[in-house]
Amino acid sequence: RRPRPVTAARPVAAADGAVFAWPRRAVALGLMRSAAGLALTLGPLALAGVGGAAGWVLGALASVFVLYGAQTALRVRRRVAVTREGLETRGPAGGRLAWDAVTRVRLSYYAARRGGADGWMVLTVTGAGRTMRVDSTLDGFAALAARVAGEARARGVALSSATRGNLAAAGIDPDAR
Repeated sequence: RRPRPVTAARPVAAADGAVFAWPRRAVALGLMRSAAGLALTLGPLALAGVGGAAGWVLGALASVFVLYGAQTALRVRRRVAVTREGLETRGPAGGRLAWDAVTRVRLSYYAARRGGADGWMVLTVTGAGRTMRVDSTLDGFAALAARVAGEARARGVALSSATRGNLAAAGIDPDAR
């Protein structure tokens, strides 16, 4: 089953100078999920003193939730910008990727439930030894994905059939220039 479109209207590709941010609500929900995961993993360790293999498993899971929480917290200050020269992430762990350096663009869909419902997309842009990943919780994600796909096509970067299908599902014509 194909993923549902990210937006109802056909997205317009992001213009030079467009800056995108994660909505505070999405960040808050991510932080709450991280806190819940920590409570469910560290709680039994602290209260019951779980040891052995179960203790190691709970400790490993707790570290995953700590990393997820830290990554989510960074989104409060992180921005994704489109420029004439390329793509930028501003804020913590920022960087740049020139359009001419892009060698691979992938748009993946991850289903949260069986049958493909309630999922999210991740746009991965690779080139010059750098990889940028942006998920569909970003405000303006469809416009950003449309611009990245257009820049990739203009530079002869091949898009996989899965990426083309996911672009179409997001309302983006994979063949538009």
